[in-house]
Amino acid sequence: MHVLVLILILAATLVDCLVQAFNLVGYLRLIPEVFSLIAVIVILMRGVRYGFAFVAPKYWFVFGLLSVIILCGILTNDVGSGPTLAGMRSYLRAIPLFLLPAVYPFTDKQLQQQIKLILAIALIQIPITVYQRYVIYSAQRFSGDDVRGTLVDSGVLSIFLICCTLLAVGFMMKNRVNKWHFVILFFALLFPTMIDETKATVLLLPAGLLTTIAAGSPAGKRLKVLAAGAGLLVAFAAILIPVYDAMEVYSPYKGNKHIEDFFTNQQEMDKYMNSTHVGVGTTAPVRRGDALKVPMQYLSRDPVHLAFGLGLGNASTSNLGQAFSGNYAGLFKSFVILSVTVFILEVGLLGTALVFLLYWLVFRDAIAVARSDSGLVGSMAVGWIGVVVVITLATFYSAIHLFASLSYMFWYFSGIIAARRMQLAAEVSRSSTAYPLAQRSQVPQ
Repeated sequence: MHVLVLILILAATLVDCLVQAFNLVGYLRLIPEVFSLIAVIVILMRGVRYGFAFVAPKYWFVFGLLSVIILCGILTNDVGSGPTLAGMRSYLRAIPLFLLPAVYPFTDKQLQQQIKLILAIALIQIPITVYQRYVIYSAQRFSGDDVRGTLVDSGVLSIFLICCTLLAVGFMMKNRVNKWHFVILFFALLFPTMIDETKATVLLLPAGLLTTIAAGSPAGKRLKVLAAGAGLLVAFAAILIPVYDAMEVYSPYKGNKHIEDFFTNQQEMDKYMNSTHVGVGTTAPVRRGDALKVPMQYLSRDPVHLAFGLGLGNASTSNLGQAFSGNYAGLFKSFVILSVTVFILEVGLLGTALVFLLYWLVFRDAIAVARSDSGLVGSMAVGWIGVVVVITLATFYSAIHLFASLSYMFWYFSGIIAARRMQLAAEVSRSSTAYPLAQRSQVPQ
């Protein structure tokens, strides 16, 4: 199974890029789904044989309740089989990876190999993005949207690299990575985020880094580590600002010349977040603020739609063909650019609330494992505290659930941490049971 996970990591982060670059058969994009099916078979076989002792009941409850809401949305909206299958592919394909570590425990050596592979994939983004930026700069173009690495989207690339950086932070804080090596790795991993012009990096990186430090460092050293983290952010900003400004030399838009102007100029921020006279059915590009506001206004006309949504896959288009696109896809084609918008439209406020509840449960498990496990998973959990924060915020920035590079990696490693917390609880329970028995055997009769 370990070899299959390694192949899955490669497929999730490279296949889309290879299909686009070499005009390969589009069905190759379904390779991650094939591994999901294999994972389902393994989970069922081992679950029947050994049980699901390391899957916390809280996750069964949330997944079960979410399934009921999804079913209600499908039935109340009479969603066809095509959109339902397409929706299941987008929403559920990574969930088997969350359950896999609970029934198939991986050794520390195997986990190290998986993490090293992800690090290697993250590092190869550097030469690739430098070349992509060079092509743009040579043509005197200004947009960094084409600086995508192998992840086919500049925003997703930045989110992926920020998450990798936070994992490195966790290993450094647990003394598994030399501090100077970490500093080099920190700036190397984040360099592509400077030249792809993802403005969200300015918000996501500090949120993830400071949360990781605040929640993952020992109480006595928290201020010291926070000060070091703040110093890293200042150094990162000192490099980012001139690099970003240099990349925007050819920009025809005055407001984008300097990144600091973007965050301090209210007019430019309004242009970034809101469009003019945008409504349901528009085919023009819309801004992120409208992508959330307009669908909410539409759903609020019907309490059932607001609660359960329009049905799984019913507001999305599908690259599998017209038969797999939803009835409302034409109305909301321009709006489904954020994961939170897709969730609200298709599973309603109730389903969206459960998605964020899942994030919260993983966040809590990461804190618990980081504080009680001195092993490899404990080190990973420290960084994962910040990763959960980044992924949660990123649902308001991009349609991240559509990208296998993020969804598969997030749910797989979240599953490792959730299973580890259950293992630690079981160990504590066994030791607390054995200790009184040992005491009783030593009492003179």
